[in-house]
Amino acid sequence: MTHFKTILLCLFGAIAFGIVHDLVTANICVEYFTIAHPKIIGSEDPVYLALVWGVLATWWVGLILGLLMVFFNRLGKHKEVPFSIIRRNVIRLLLIMMITSLAAGLIGFILAKAGVIYLVGEFAESISPHKHNAFLAVGWAHVSSYIIGFIGGIVTCVKIWMRRTRKI
Repeated sequence: MTHFKTILLCLFGAIAFGIVHDLVTANICVEYFTIAHPKIIGSEDPVYLALVWGVLATWWVGLILGLLMVFFNRLGKHKEVPFSIIRRNVIRLLLIMMITSLAAGLIGFILAKAGVIYLVGEFAESISPHKHNAFLAVGWAHVSSYIIGFIGGIVTCVKIWMRRTRKI
């Protein structure tokens, strides 16, 4: 049952993070979803876009992470890590992703406002100039959440395996 709960935790944790993340970022710059993403629904409502993209962009990441955690928790002959510890690590990862995403979005906005980074090409032409800074902030927030999620997911899997073999 621990394995099934681990997969569900990662799957629904990723989806919940994606929806919350997208609710915030879609309200900051809806153009990130309407111009920089393929059109999936016929709405420009930030809530609808956040719900759809929050699920579509994250469910598969959560599933893969859950499967990897189960694999590392079953690898070898050592005693498995209890679900309570896995849950704590997943929640910690999601909180770190939230904090770093916020920080990256703020840094992206500050750099854009200072003219250090700026939109070019098709995005610069199709997005209203007064939304450029917000678009870049949202982009930085999204990229950081994927990078931190990927690195943090690997670290979490290694921590599970190391805990099982008593190396931590």
